[in-house]
Amino acid sequence: MSITHIVLFTFKAGTDAHVIKDVRTSLDNNPHFHALALVSPNIALDRRSPSRAAGLTCDRMLALKDKCVHPTTNQSYIKSSSGGSDNSIEGLQAGITHAFVVEFASAEDRDYYVKEDPAHREFVKSLDGVLEKGQVIDYTPGVFASA
Repeated sequence: MSITHIVLFTFKAGTDAHVIKDVRTSLDNNPHFHALALVSPNIALDRRSPSRAAGLTCDRMLALKDKCVHPTTNQSYIKSSSGGSDNSIEGLQAGITHAFVVEFASAEDRDYYVKEDPAHREFVKSLDGVLEKGQVIDYTPGVFASA
């Protein structure tokens, strides 16, 4: 059965929402950061510019769909991935500003992603200094019984 993996982020104070949304413009206008992005996937750790770091974090989160490959098939095992910034009118976000939904074909694929995949593990390590809060919840569509 498929697994839906929901990831919620709150970026640290001072992170510019425009830069998070429009990363390409930010990078193209700053050759120093553009060069860093080409050299290092961990640019999000650059604490001198949390706004640029946040945008790159979102790009890199979505890029995991292609970067995470199964160790035996050498193919991407993430069925789908999407994300964006909050635009709810309900006021129940509790500080969450960005959400991502990642779909896996099986619990085994999700487990590999969370526990072993080198690309995902590197991404998680890079979040230090960028996020105020992160939350994750996984579910199997249509299953409402307790685990």
